[in-house]
Amino acid sequence: MVSEKVIQLALVNTGHFFLGLLAGLFLSAITAIICVPPARGAVMRILGVFGLAMLLLITGIWWAAATGAVQADFPAATKYGVAVSFSLTTHSVITGLLDGSWRAENGEAKSEYRPPPRVIRVLDYALGMLLCYYLLTLGVTFKSHQLHVDLLHWLEGFFDARMAEVATRVLVTVAGLLYAQLISGAAIRALNTALRHDWQLSRGWNYLLLTPPFLLFTPKAAAAPGLLAGVVTHLVILFLGWRYTRERPQTTLKTVRLVRQQSASVRKARNQ
Repeated sequence: MVSEKVIQLALVNTGHFFLGLLAGLFLSAITAIICVPPARGAVMRILGVFGLAMLLLITGIWWAAATGAVQADFPAATKYGVAVSFSLTTHSVITGLLDGSWRAENGEAKSEYRPPPRVIRVLDYALGMLLCYYLLTLGVTFKSHQLHVDLLHWLEGFFDARMAEVATRVLVTVAGLLYAQLISGAAIRALNTALRHDWQLSRGWNYLLLTPPFLLFTPKAAAAPGLLAGVVTHLVILFLGWRYTRERPQTTLKTVRLVRQQSASVRKARNQ
C-alpha cells in the first residue's frame, strides 16, 4: 500500500512540474517572439537563424539542468517542466519554419510577392551594415597582446624564440585575413539574398552597398595587418567584379575565377 508520504511527495513534484511547465511556456514564447522575428528582409532571416540557435541552446541548458549536468537552484520537477516547455516551443517554431518553406516551394504561398516598403529596406540594410561592422570589430582581438603572448608561448614549445615570433606574426595575420574574408562572404550572400527576394536594385547598387561597413572599419583595421589585408582584398575584389564581370558580387574565389574566364574569353576573341 502506497504510504501517505509517497503520495504527498508525488503531488508536490507534480505541482512543481506544472508550475515549471507554465512558467517555461511563457518564457519560451517570449524568447521565440524576440529571438525569431518574422522573415522580413535578408538580415531578419539571418537573425532568425541565430535566434533559433539561441532557443535550441536555452532548451539544451534546461535539459542539462534537469538531468543534473548543470547546477540550478530549482526543484528537479520544475526544471523538467521548463525543459519540456522550451522543447515544445522550439518544436513549434521549427515546424512553422519548415511548413512555411514547404508551402513556398509547392506554390501555396501568395501568388504575387511584393517587396517590403522602402523604410523596411533601409532599416534592413542599416541593421545589416551595423551587424557587419560589429562582427568586423570583433576581429580586432587578433591584435590583442594576450593572444600574441599565449600563441608565442605555445609555439616556443616547437620552435626557437625567433622562429616562434615569426610564426606568431604570420598566424595572427593569416587569421585576421581569413576572418575578414569570412565576414565579406557572409555580407555578400546576405545582400544578394535581399536583392533576390526583397529589393529591386541595379547591379551597380549591389556592389556599392557592400562597401560602407568595410570602408568605415578601415581605420580600426590598420591596427591589425591581417584584418587590413582582408578589408583591402574585399574592396579590390568588388572593383574587379564590377569592372571585369557581368555578375553580381561574388566571394573572392568565385570573382577571381570569373575574371580569369572573362580574360580567357577576351583573348580567345582577339585570336580569332
